[in-house]
Amino acid sequence: MGETASFFSRLSQWIAIIAVLSIVVFSGWFTNSTLRAVERTLPNTLLEQLQELTVIVEQAAEAVTLAERARSQASEPTVRALKAQIEETYQAIVRMRESFVFDNLIQASSFHATLAPALVDARVWIEEGVGGIPPDSPMVLQIIVSRLSNALVQAQQLNQESFSVARNILEEQKDKLDTFLFSANALFILTLCLSIGVGYLIFLQQRTQKREQVAWAERALIEKQLEYEAKHDHLTGLLNRRAIIDILNTLLNPAKAVPMSITIGMIDLDRFKEINDRYGHQIGDDVLKHFVDVVQPCLRETDLFARLGGDEFLLVVPNQKEGAETTVFQRVCDALRAKPYPSALGDIPMRASIGIATSHGRIALDELLTRADKALYHAKNTGRNRIIRFSECPVLKEENIFRHNSMEGRRIL
Repeated sequence: MGETASFFSRLSQWIAIIAVLSIVVFSGWFTNSTLRAVERTLPNTLLEQLQELTVIVEQAAEAVTLAERARSQASEPTVRALKAQIEETYQAIVRMRESFVFDNLIQASSFHATLAPALVDARVWIEEGVGGIPPDSPMVLQIIVSRLSNALVQAQQLNQESFSVARNILEEQKDKLDTFLFSANALFILTLCLSIGVGYLIFLQQRTQKREQVAWAERALIEKQLEYEAKHDHLTGLLNRRAIIDILNTLLNPAKAVPMSITIGMIDLDRFKEINDRYGHQIGDDVLKHFVDVVQPCLRETDLFARLGGDEFLLVVPNQKEGAETTVFQRVCDALRAKPYPSALGDIPMRASIGIATSHGRIALDELLTRADKALYHAKNTGRNRIIRFSECPVLKEENIFRHNSMEGRRIL
């Protein structure tokens, strides 16, 4: 569960980093593309509108030319052409005023204020005349020529000024765009580097955490192995003397309101010394392991089996009525008789002597072990290969019994 959570945590961090990097890269690309598009579009749009102003100036100049021609010829076709030219020029100025987006740059308002009134006056005068003078008279046409010529001169001057201002503005805007692009690119590179740096730091952190987790797991495994070795016999894998003594002390704890009833059986392989002397210590070790393999299938899950040392073992059978536990020990003896050790020199018979003692009420562990030891001593001295309960032992003289030292695990004569 912890490893899964850690994996998803690392995955979410990398997804966040990739998302940030993607946003940074896209933002940088979009900013550059937009500014480059503006840099290309701005001059074109401005120049197009300046070109429109030039066209309007040319149309106004054409109107002045037609007015002079009408004044000199005073023909109806010329007057109609003049009217049409004035109307066309006026409509062009109106469209310009409504659509221009660079009013401040090219002075479109001033341009409109200069030409539009002159064109309106010319349109009225050519239709109605001036001060009662007929519209087609040379005097009216002269007034129109004069009015349009003055406006044309001012418009041409504004047009030239607009071109000059626009040129300066474009150069200034280009410098500003270049500066902004440089700053944006620098910020993009800085953000990208920071994102990569943060990603690398997270990578280092995750790698360090992974190493710490591996080291912790290895340390925990070593500690578990050391703890196991401290409590188990290295040859047979059974509980060792210290471990079984600790467990028995817990089971027989005098502080308990109702002490647990347990039966212990001290088991000793018969004639094991002869096996060692005849076949060697390697065969002796194999015989001990074979003995454990034979005994363990005979035990229940609640039974405890330990090696005290050498060929001496201890079997703990908890919560059994007195006499009932003999069944467990009898199964052990029967299994040993049925399964000799198969050596290269022939089968080696397996026999064991067992001394049993049961706790009654509150009893010290040393006393319980001593009773089992006395029962085992009696079993070996009455022919071996048998099970003897402590209650079945005759009264023995002090000098002929073995007293069990539970703390040192030795027999003292």
